[in-house]
Amino acid sequence: MTSAIEAEGGEVLLRSPVSRIELAGGRVVEVAAGDELYELPDGVISSLPLRETVLMASPRAPELVREAAVGLRYRDFISVALVVDGEDLFPRTTGSTSTSRRWRVGRIQNFRSWSP
Repeated sequence: MTSAIEAEGGEVLLRSPVSRIELAGGRVVEVAAGDELYELPDGVISSLPLRETVLMASPRAPELVREAAVGLRYRDFISVALVVDGEDLFPRTTGSTSTSRRWRVGRIQNFRSWSP
């Protein structure tokens, strides 16, 4: 994704903590990140948690929205890819949710069964 963004003339910033996102007319018009101020960006892709995004937006979101954002709960998500050479182990299944207490897994996804 970084290569594609840079190929189009964009910039990917890492280790640049965002402290403020200024909104106007339904779009981001300014981002304060690290020691820099980015004005009128063509677009912004953020990996910030939604809760943090809402709380640092200016002008402030309505109180009801802020309360809802603060109430959001997150769980850790780790994705592990296992490539199996051979027969299709799950020929008709795109995914399965595990409820077993034996496995510490929430979902097993079979990307081979997805449509093109």
